[in-house]
Amino acid sequence: MRRKNIEMLLSAAIALGVAGTASAATEHGKISKIDPAAKTFSLDEGSTTRAFSLGTGGKVMNGSKAITLKDLRVGEYVKVEYAPTGGKLVASRVDVTHKGAARPVKKSY
Repeated sequence: MRRKNIEMLLSAAIALGVAGTASAATEHGKISKIDPAAKTFSLDEGSTTRAFSLGTGGKVMNGSKAITLKDLRVGEYVKVEYAPTGGKLVASRVDVTHKGAARPVKKSY
């Protein structure tokens, strides 16, 4: 009886743990709108526009330098790490990217 109760508790804990975690996602696109005061921005991804809000503790980065939403510009390409939360897309990290930029060539001597 005691073993069965433990198994049920473990099964419930696992189910709650899986249901309680939001899956993180990544999107790439061009910024089409920014509202630094509201901590929101929109991203054009082909023919789709998605609205994001920067989450509490969210980071905005340009390379290794931390910046703010005020530093971003419409037309810049970014990579956004986000999770759907309460019906909104909440960004945990925004990285400025350079579309079409050549990747560094690894040299061998």
